[in-house]
Order: sequence, then C-alpha cells, then structure tokens
Amino acid sequence: MAHPLLLPEIASLIAKHLSLSSRKACALVSRQWHDNWQPSVWETLVIRFKPEPGRRSQQRSHHKKRFVAMLDCVHKNARWIKYLHREVLGDIGSSRATLFRFNLIWIQQYTTSLETFEAHVWHDDDWELCKAIVHANRQLTRVALLWSRQMYWARDDLNMDKIFLSYPSGPSSALSLSSVTHQGGLGSYRPRLRKLTMEGRTDAASLTRVLEACPSIEEVTLDHLVCPFVFEDDDAFIGLSSPWIDCCDEDRQDGIEDKQDRGFNNIIELETVTSAPRLPLTLFPLKSLTLTLSITDPGLFDLLGRCPWIEALSLSVMSRWGIYEALSGPQPLALPHLTQLAILTDNMHLRMIPDRVTDVILRLAPLHQLRELFSAEPTNIPLLVERQHRSLEKVRTEFAQFEATPSIANMLSTCPRLKELHAQPCRDTFGYFIDIRLFLASPWVCTELESLIVTADLRDFSDQYPIDDYAESEKAAEEELVLQERRMNNSCNDMNNCDDDDDVSDWMLVQRVFLKRLGQLKHLRVLRLLSNPDDDSLLGRSLGHMEWSLENGLRHLEDMPSLEVLSLGSMFSLELDVVTLQFMKQHWPNLRLVEHYDLECSGSPEWRRAHWPELMVSKPGESSDTSSR
Repeated sequence: MAHPLLLPEIASLIAKHLSLSSRKACALVSRQWHDNWQPSVWETLVIRFKPEPGRRSQQRSHHKKRFVAMLDCVHKNARWIKYLHREVLGDIGSSRATLFRFNLIWIQQYTTSLETFEAHVWHDDDWELCKAIVHANRQLTRVALLWSRQMYWARDDLNMDKIFLSYPSGPSSALSLSSVTHQGGLGSYRPRLRKLTMEGRTDAASLTRVLEACPSIEEVTLDHLVCPFVFEDDDAFIGLSSPWIDCCDEDRQDGIEDKQDRGFNNIIELETVTSAPRLPLTLFPLKSLTLTLSITDPGLFDLLGRCPWIEALSLSVMSRWGIYEALSGPQPLALPHLTQLAILTDNMHLRMIPDRVTDVILRLAPLHQLRELFSAEPTNIPLLVERQHRSLEKVRTEFAQFEATPSIANMLSTCPRLKELHAQPCRDTFGYFIDIRLFLASPWVCTELESLIVTADLRDFSDQYPIDDYAESEKAAEEELVLQERRMNNSCNDMNNCDDDDDVSDWMLVQRVFLKRLGQLKHLRVLRLLSNPDDDSLLGRSLGHMEWSLENGLRHLEDMPSLEVLSLGSMFSLELDVVTLQFMKQHWPNLRLVEHYDLECSGSPEWRRAHWPELMVSKPGESSDTSSR
C-alpha cells in the first residue's frame, strides 16, 4: 500500500499550499513527519483485544488479517513506542489464545525503549513473555501486570520476584539474598523502575527481593499478599527478622536494635532467623505501598521497618487470619513520614473487625505527620486520633455497623484540624445509616471544615420508626438513649437563641438547631447530606423530612461565602423560589451546583437564566440539568 503522502490528490494538495512541486513538497512533509510528528504519534500505544465469539470463519479470517496488518504497522514504528498498554475486553477462548499471545511475542522482539508497560496476563506463556519484555526494556519506570480471573484463581504463587531478579546482566533467579548488599548486588545495572502494580499471590519475602533488585521503586500496589504456609530456613529468608519466630524465642529479642534510637541511616542490621551472620540491609525509598486482600505475612513488619520514608500505606484487615501477627514485633512500627493511612476490611466478617483494626493502630508508633485516614471501621478512629495528636485533616470512612456511628460525631468534636469528612455506609450494608442526631448532639470543634459528605438518616424523628426497631443490641439502645438525652439538652440550650414560636413544632426547632450548627462552618466549600434513594421502605414510611427554607433557619447559613456545591438527598427538601435564590446568590456567590431529587421545586428557570446562568441545578449524579434549566 502506498504511503498516504504519495497519493496524487494528497501530493497536489500539499504542493498547492507550499508552492513547491508535488515531489519536493511531499519529501519535505515526509521528512517532517518522520522527524517530529511520527515519534509523538507512536509514543503511546494501546492494544485492546476484544474477542467476539460466534463469528463465521470468513469473518474470523478477515479479523485476523486486520490484526496482523495492525501489528505490521506497529512493527515499523516500534522504536518510537514508550508507553504500551495491552488489555483484554471480555473473556477469550482457547481457540483465539494463539493469536492473542502473538502480540506479546511481537512486543518482546521489537520493543526495547519502553518506559511504561501494562498488560493483562492470560496464560503461563504470557507470564514468561512479560518477564522477557521487562528484561529487554531497561528504561522502564512503571510496570503493571494484571492477571485474568482464570489465571488468578488457578495459581497460588507466580514468583513475581523472579521477573526482576533474572536480568541477563544481573544475578540469576537462584541468587541468595546474602549476596545482595547495599553497594549494588546487581552489578552495574540499576533499574529505573519507579512504580509497580501486580496482581497475584506472593509474600513479603518476594516483595523484599523485588525492592532489593529495583532500588528506585517508590510506589507498589499488590492485589494479593498471602503468608507462606511453610517456613523453611532457606536462603530466601536470610537477613529477614521474622517476628513470628522472635516472639517464640525470648533470647532473640535482645539482639534486635532500636530503630528509633539509631535514626534512619542508610544501613540497618536486623537479627536473622538462621545461623547465618548478621547482614547489612538497605533501606528502601518506597513512598507508597498498597496491599489489598489478606495481609498475614510475618515478614511484613520487617519490610515496613525498612521503608522509613513511606508516605502512603494501605493495608487490608482480614478477620480470619488477622493482621496483628503480621505487624507484631518488639516495639511499635515507626513510620515518621506517613501522611496517608488506609485500613480496609473484609465485609464478610464484620463482627470481628474492630479488634483487628485496634491491633493495627496499637502496633503503629505515633504518626505525627498523619493527615489523611481511610478506615472502614470508624469505631477505632477516636483511638487513632488520640494517638496522632489530632493532626488529621481528611477522614473517609465506610461504616458497616450501627455501633460505629457515634465515632462519626467524635470526629467532629476531637479533630480541630479536620478539613474533609466523608462518611457513608458500605455498599453491601443495608439498614445502617448515620443518625442525624449525632451531629446535633456534638460540639463542632472542626470549624475549618471545607468538605462534609455524610449519608444521613432522618427516620428516628418519625413516629413510624421507634429507636429500638434498628438497634441490634442493648448496648446500641443505651447509646441511643444517651445520645437522645444529649441531643435534647443541647437543642434546648441552642433553641433559646432561635426565633421561638408557639406554633412551631419541636421537629422544626430541631431543624433550625442543625442549620445553626452548619452555619458555624464558615469555610465550607462542599456540603453533601445524602440518603439512600433506592430504599423504598425508608421513603415510604419516613415522615420526617428536613425542609430547607428561609423560614426554617436557612438564614443561619448566610456566613458561608466559600460554598460551591450543595447536594441534598431524598430526605431533604429545598424549594428554590426566587426569594431563596436571591438569598443564595447574595451570600453564596461561589455556588455553582445544587443537587436534589425534587426537581419540581427547582424554582424559576427564567430568573436563573437571567440572573444566575452559571448555577446548575440537577439530581445527584447527573452531569447536566437540561431538565430544570
């Protein structure tokens, strides 16, 4: 096929604009294409393989020809490719596996300048080819190998460390860790890998060997880290202090030095679990570590101890195996630079999780720099706040138990530096919501709050919903009674400053108190008070709606000039008449988005178009408001 620049109509068009002969013009443009445009066009390549079962043989043949032609075109420009992403859309049958693996073989043969490599691994052969690709591309800074579901469940250990330990110019995969020192056990070859994303089962020892082989790694995400079920005194564990063994042998604990007293030098020495001599181990420059699913490997404590500069840590807590053993040691784990901490949980074992999360918190030394926290079990947040000197600025939690809701109120009363609070039920949780009274009963010390996102419930104010309908234990019921008493006392004190009226119901006064508390957040930019719109039982039986209007206390929010987003769930009603819109425009000049479910009360579209065209009104989740504008 002729090059597009050589086609007569293209050549004449180019010559017309360049005032040159068609031959010279095409040569000039072709040179510019090869020198400047072509490298940038081919710098990023995404190969999407979408199997379409049920095709006729003729269609499959045509598809194969197109696929081969595409690879041939890519082959000619392989030297320009730096970012390569290869993915599978849907399931692939065995009859098409050969064609699918063909592009990996091509990648292995013709790409040597990759900086980013992302690929779905489907079979064992794919795994071996990916290893070869990583070995051939010495400039890689990011690697992401994603396992297909079929392969993910079929294999227990994919030996992820061997992909980085068997470089042609580096050590063999059988190299003992005792031969790898901080002075460069990999010889002159220093990989540039910065980010690693892997799916598959491995252990802390394997991850440690990867960090040894690639000393530039700063971010690691592993989808599955499991504990090796057989502990052997082989070379793989030389130099690794195993707290699982140290806890059983008191004599060994005397040989473990205090990391905090020594400071964070370039070299540390840890007690070994074998008779081998003590070995110097390097500290890793790791800044971000995400370990999802179960974390049970006793070697995790040693690994984290060698990452003193880590800034973001995400751990998963499983009730059946637990994380306490994995983080147990002679002293709390010191991570002085940690600013982001995420503690995930397994929703299948909700009842056993709180103690496990407490174990994790107690195993961490005070985190003076901690700023962001994500915890799926907020009952332990007060403990963490107490140990972190109230330095938290951003908290996100997905609670799963009714007993957890009081801690949400504690966040408002114990974190003066809090700027963002996002609390909502887990996706798989039904019937658990935050009682809005928790906010009414709590003094808000976090007056610097900028973002408040809460999934709340108003059913307790309805006569159809007595408290004990959803209290699952006597303890929860007692807490509810205490909260109710606190709420009433605080409400009575604050109601003295409200415009009392004999005709106003108690529920109306409670709404005014709540709005008055919101008005204290003068720096608030995002306010989302959501409810579950899919739960028809709540919508059908709830009689207590919070009506946001100037008469009910909306004027208490007038001192919030930074407000940009206001989103109200189905339990809240907001009538946007002209008077209310004028109030909002005057006191909330930065408001750009109002979300609520009842668009029939969206006010006068004509007035908004004429006086406030930049304001968008829509239902939650909608990107446009064509229906209401």
